[in-house]
Amino acid sequence: MKKSQKITLISLLIITVFFIIGIKFIPFGTVKYKNEKMVSTLIIPKLSSFDYECCMFSANFKSFRSQYILKKELAKIMDNYEKKTCDSKTYYYDLENDITITEYGVQGGFPMNKFYIVYDKGEYSCDNDNLVSDIIDKSIYIDDFICNDVLDSFYEDELYQYSYPCIKSSYVVVKYKNGIEEPVKEALKKGKITINDLDKHNIRYSKIEKSDSDFTKIVINAKEMKISKNDYNTLKEIFSRVNYNLDTNDYKARYIVELDGNTYDFYRSNNMVGYNGKFAEIDGDNLVNVSNILDFIFSNNDMDNIENVSMKIKDGTLTKTGATVIITDTNKEHYDYGLPFRLDKKENGIWQMLEVTGDGNFILPAYGVDKNNRLELNQSWDHIYGELKNGEYRLVKAVCISEDCNEQKYFSVEFILE
Repeated sequence: MKKSQKITLISLLIITVFFIIGIKFIPFGTVKYKNEKMVSTLIIPKLSSFDYECCMFSANFKSFRSQYILKKELAKIMDNYEKKTCDSKTYYYDLENDITITEYGVQGGFPMNKFYIVYDKGEYSCDNDNLVSDIIDKSIYIDDFICNDVLDSFYEDELYQYSYPCIKSSYVVVKYKNGIEEPVKEALKKGKITINDLDKHNIRYSKIEKSDSDFTKIVINAKEMKISKNDYNTLKEIFSRVNYNLDTNDYKARYIVELDGNTYDFYRSNNMVGYNGKFAEIDGDNLVNVSNILDFIFSNNDMDNIENVSMKIKDGTLTKTGATVIITDTNKEHYDYGLPFRLDKKENGIWQMLEVTGDGNFILPAYGVDKNNRLELNQSWDHIYGELKNGEYRLVKAVCISEDCNEQKYFSVEFILE
């Protein structure tokens, strides 16, 4: 080999070595990245390639760059986000993409190193540590699992006894976002989940109505709910004998009540209540009882029946006379929001509407969410309810889903005063 060729070859080798070292160890900054397999856009170090995403938003990437540089650039990325520390663990909120990064890290490999970013949708709160991430029946993943064919009772309420079809209570577990898990039986006892959560996660169980209960079931707006047997009989009696015939074409049903195989459209407007085309004045009429009963049941209903709308209390704003709430609406067509709200208090495990002791009037402007799909509202209640005592409360708001606002849907946020 000629001397000139050797020099050229050595030069190329030196350039290649420096090029590789440069890629490995020189910071090149970051880039926004998203593809069809990812839920959200992420900021990642340049010269990295997507590998896969799994397991509730865990995005994995590959890179020729060194572990040192990847760690350094990922740390710089996290420095640009809002940080929140809960139980010695730090979370990073990306406002632009409305995600919270719960974990990230770098893993060595050959010939490429890897890094991962685990995230969740929305802004993280320290209260989220106890939020449910999944409910699973681990027994279905055990090939030789033998399930003794005996009903395994795991929970009961005023109406029903709930059981698994065989002995497996220890295998049906709740997984929380902080990584902790516990049996469904314990989570139900502590009030961290409800039976409806089992339905949402396709957990199989049976329920048997209790014959000695003081309650029975009623169906309101297609939802099965409990009601005392005394109130149930009152409804049956009033629905059977009141007969005021008025034109109700201008009114829309507030409740659809199924009672003893019959369906009743229950209406309310100003000082009038009625059902199935019949109306009566509230004052001095038996339908007051219907109104009171249904209002009570409705206050215990699921107050989060709007898709893609949520509400939380802004950190540091809760007092005994008010709070600032943050409403998030990710619908394509946003709702309008006003200042009116009501408060419920949990008494003996049941939500009851708080009695108004002052002026319950509100000014009625309508507000919309901002470009980040968020709206902050100051909600003061001292002029309505006075200063609240210690206890568990729920702030309930509504949106109109008809032009005349006779139809509404509800959303809520719970809080505790100590």
